[in-house]
Formats: sequence, C-alpha cells, structure tokens
Amino acid sequence: MKNEFLAGCQDISIYLGDICNFDCTYCDRDYIKDTIGGQKMSSEDVPYILDFMLAMSDDEMPVDMISFHGGEPFVYIKLMDEILDRIVKEFGDTEFMIFIQTNGSLILGNEWFLDKWKDQLMISISYDFLYQDINRSLFDIHGTIEALSERDIAVQLQYVMPINDRKVFSLKAIKSITDICHGHNDISVNLIPLRHIRGKDKFRVILDDIDVKQTAASFLQFIQMLYVMKVNVTVDGHGSEIDKHYFDNHKQLVLSPDGFIYPEYDFLEYKMEATRVGNWRRIEIDRQRDEEHLLLDGCKTCPSREMCGLKYLYKAFDKEPEGSCVEFYALLKIAIQHAQKLKQKNTLLHWIGI
Repeated sequence: MKNEFLAGCQDISIYLGDICNFDCTYCDRDYIKDTIGGQKMSSEDVPYILDFMLAMSDDEMPVDMISFHGGEPFVYIKLMDEILDRIVKEFGDTEFMIFIQTNGSLILGNEWFLDKWKDQLMISISYDFLYQDINRSLFDIHGTIEALSERDIAVQLQYVMPINDRKVFSLKAIKSITDICHGHNDISVNLIPLRHIRGKDKFRVILDDIDVKQTAASFLQFIQMLYVMKVNVTVDGHGSEIDKHYFDNHKQLVLSPDGFIYPEYDFLEYKMEATRVGNWRRIEIDRQRDEEHLLLDGCKTCPSREMCGLKYLYKAFDKEPEGSCVEFYALLKIAIQHAQKLKQKNTLLHWIGI
C-alpha cells in the first residue's frame, strides 16, 4: 500500500551528482560547486534508496518512473546500472519507465546500457540546435539518435531557447530543428524559454530585458511553423496545465546526495533548507507544507503565482520582481495550450477542412 503522504508521486528522481563533461554557457554549476559545494551519490547510497522505496510502498513498485539527473548522468553510468539492478531485484518483474535527462554526448560508447534497459528507457537529450556549438559542445547527434532509434528507445530533444536573441525565432532556427527531426522518426522537441541566468554573484531575469508580448507572439508563430513542418512539439515540459505545486503532492520527488528530499532541482542545487520535504536516508517525509515563507510579499498576491517557478528564486537571490514575469507566465500558459491544441489534428489542412 502506498504511503499516504506520497499519494500523488509518480516519479522518483535520483540526482546522481553535479559532475558534467560539458561547460555550457548558461550553466551555473561552477558557481554552485565553488560557493555552495558539490555533491554526488555513491554505491553506499543504493541500500538507502531501496529502503526509501520500500517505505513508500512495501508490496509493489511505488512509482511509474525512475529518473536520473545531474550533472551528466552518463558520467555515473555504472551507478545508474547498479541502482536499477537493485530495484529490479527488490520488486521483481515490475513495469516502470526509466527516464534520463542527458546532454547526449556519452550515449555512443555505452550501448551495453541501452541494450540492457531498452524496453523501459526514455532519453531526453538537451540539445540547443542553432546554438549548440555556442552554448554547449558539438557531438554526433544523428548517430546518437540512430543508436537509440535502432533499439526503439523513445527520444526527446530538450531545447533551452535564449529568447533574448532575435535569431531564436528565425527561419534558420526552424531549419536547424527540422534538419535533425526530419531525419529520424518519432522525436519530440520540448521548447523551454530561458527565463533567467544564475551565476557567481548574479541572478538575472531575462524576461526583464525583452518585450514580453512581442516575444510571445514570435514564440506562438515559431510553434505554428514547427507544427506545419510536422515537428512534434511540447512547451516547457507541460501538458495543458503548468504544474508548480511543489508542496502539495507534486508528482515528482528528487533524492539528493545530501540525504534530503526536494520537490525541484533548483532547490536541491542551492541546498535550500526551507524547501526540503523529507530525508530519504532516515525515511522522514513532510509532503504538505506552507510555502508562504519562501516568497516575497509581492509574489504572494501575484496573479501568476500558481504557474510561476521564479517566485522562489526571487527571494533566494533577494531580487524584487519587475513585473515581466507576471505577463510572461500568463502568455506561457497560452503557448502550452496552443501547442497541445494544434496536435489534435494531423496537419494544418485538417484544421481548414481539406
């Protein structure tokens, strides 16, 4: 029977550590390591992970999905494999999905892992298309997708979009996406508008630097163009609704190497004590809590509060909102619903009745 405090949880996400083989331009990993302190899992943590899962539900697999996040999860590939082996041994022949968020660069060369877990595996590759060789590092994306597709492993490309750059909505940007997606079947692209940059002694909200309404109009057109070009698009990882209810039976719990349970990765990486919802080593769970003390006064009455993820960072970085976030999140909800609505019919011709 599932623990009553975790009734809404569908996904146990394991943060393996902050080591990564990339040095992305908008990543604040060095700042976190130098200022807050790095962390990583080890084999000694595996029995505690199993104990926690058994405490969640002692008679069946407690969640539908096990996720791995980092850092770069494939840096920790042996540990991922060990954790999965132990889960299968403990819960038997139970169906559950394995989701890995990766930069994709280490997939080729680790085909043994793909072959072993292919029936349950879904891979999300962070890839920046037009900006890949600027923001990240180039690698054989076509060969990587092909290796996954040959094994019928579901592939998603996650695109963090620098919305303060006018080229982000250009035809060249569209082409950079279609050049990859049209060469492979059944790939979805998750569009994530980059809304803030964090780093050493700074926290900058990109939304304050742009015309939000104009950007939103360009974003909607961008989504429509990709739909016409038959690219399967999601926006910000959401379906029809934005789920930011982290402290009210949110669907995901993140196990951190520091021993605590967090409902979101920002909270984990900045080791925000007030956001912890339990301890997975000691199996202490506090799923319901009041978030008022985590917000600035202005955020408490904001009409976009329920959808906003920046609300926690404003207080954490002691920055007063300038108001752009209110408008942005209202328009982001429209973009999410628009992308979902378009997919209800196969092509634009179907929408106009041809």
